[in-house]
Amino acid sequence: MSSVPRDEPPPPRLSRWRFFSRSFRIQATVWNTFTILLFTIAALIGLRYGLSFTLLREEDKLLAEDATEVTLLVKQFAPHWDQVGEELERKAESHAPRRWFGQVRDLDGNILASSREVPSLPLIGSAAPSPRTNGSFRITERQYSPREGQAFQIVVGATTEEIEEDVARFTQLVLIASVFLLILAPLGGFWLAGRVIRPLADMIARTSKLRPSNINERLPIRQTGDELDQLAITINSMLDRIADYLARHRDLTANAAHELRSPLAAMLSTAEVALNQDRSAEEYKDLLGTIVEECLRLGSLVQQLLLLAESDAGRLQPRDEPVRLDEIAAKTVEMFRGVAEHRGLILELHTQQATISADSGHLRQIVGNLIDNAIKFTTKGTVKIEVSLDESGSRILKVTDTGAGISPEHLPHVFDRFYRGEQARSRLTSGGTGLGLSICKALASANGGSIDIESSLGVGTVIRVVFLKTD
Repeated sequence: MSSVPRDEPPPPRLSRWRFFSRSFRIQATVWNTFTILLFTIAALIGLRYGLSFTLLREEDKLLAEDATEVTLLVKQFAPHWDQVGEELERKAESHAPRRWFGQVRDLDGNILASSREVPSLPLIGSAAPSPRTNGSFRITERQYSPREGQAFQIVVGATTEEIEEDVARFTQLVLIASVFLLILAPLGGFWLAGRVIRPLADMIARTSKLRPSNINERLPIRQTGDELDQLAITINSMLDRIADYLARHRDLTANAAHELRSPLAAMLSTAEVALNQDRSAEEYKDLLGTIVEECLRLGSLVQQLLLLAESDAGRLQPRDEPVRLDEIAAKTVEMFRGVAEHRGLILELHTQQATISADSGHLRQIVGNLIDNAIKFTTKGTVKIEVSLDESGSRILKVTDTGAGISPEHLPHVFDRFYRGEQARSRLTSGGTGLGLSICKALASANGGSIDIESSLGVGTVIRVVFLKTD
């Protein structure tokens, strides 16, 4: 029975309370409201104390001027203290709303002149800080010495009730503003949070519609340069990588199916020929030999695909052992020397002693694949194999051929799996699977190396594998 593909089930729906408690808009509103209230209330409280400080400072300036005026009175009328008292009373009547008062005392505390209705205050004397607050009055004291051995203490003051009333009225306004702020801040925060997350909600809606079967849609870029634009660019880049991966996966599956179908079809047709009629023992041996060859080809392809699958899954774990790269290259060259001579090619080997920590089996496969490729695509001339060390101590394997070369449009794709390039890796002429260089790249990467290629049409190809120094 064929299965019908279905979309993934939608995510479970949260309860209304859990939805609101987890909603970014609600959370942003709460934090916005809390922050606004905190800073605004702190600012209003600071303004309240600032207002109180400013009003007291202004009162101190007035009292300082009054103290100077009383000092001039004492200088003018002393020792006629009755006249000084009359002047103090006249000034007190003119400043009745402030409940102003003034006194002149000697250093023994005797009152020499005073206005009426002076509050009972513990006047400490010149040692006390001036100005100062005592009860509901603000007091300023000053000492006047007309001559040596004689000194007078001048005391002036006024009530702070008006200041306290002004501060109280301002406090009421602060409380009223706080109530309005408590109402308006959540509403404004909710509205602002909605405007902020609207592009994010659009991203979520568009992203939720994406499916593996149709992944060509991309998020719009608003060209604002903010974090949401950066998020959209990042998501689009991720979607591009996913789309590229899915395309390569589809191509790999199609190509693998094609490659697997060919030996299976050859085996089936050979078996049908063998069963079609009675044949001699020699004929059966030939047919069975053909089937064995196709089985070997099929097994090799399966092993290559499994190796690449392990590499993609990150499960390709090579053995870490000291290996002589130059010795592996020498043995592999001797193994291919007969094939090269049969094709009329010369194999040249130039090596330096190079020991690396890697998997010897993987290194043999890399060297073998590169030499095999070079021989396949070189019709005449020389294939040179070199093992050397550079200035940094990195071990370098270089395979150079004098073949037809690879055209520039095919060169970036030679490490792609099953890539079909006319001059890069044509399996119609070479009989290969198109996985050799892909496997070399995977094995080199697994063993801490890298591989690159240079090629020119009509000149040849150079492939370098570099293993970084690890000690």
